[in-house]
Amino acid sequence: MEIWNKRALHLMQQCKIVGKIPTDKAFCEKIGFDYTNITKVKAGKLGFQIENLISISKYTGASMDFICGLTNDFTLKKVPKTPREKQKI
Repeated sequence: MEIWNKRALHLMQQCKIVGKIPTDKAFCEKIGFDYTNITKVKAGKLGFQIENLISISKYTGASMDFICGLTNDFTLKKVPKTPREKQKI
């Protein structure tokens, strides 16, 4: 499995852990990826398209350098707690 697919799946799990999204399906909807294909990605039989990777970067705040394996540094975007904080993002 390519590093960008591993990192994208890792970011999906991290988003669930911090409460940014409740399910894999919700993550797929956010990034424009067909949820029915996520098991194929996890099995290494299918990969995310560049458009999905860009969406993951924008949604999570992780750099494309991290997603592509050029760096190991990443942090997730802060999850807004109040409506006012949501407007700032």
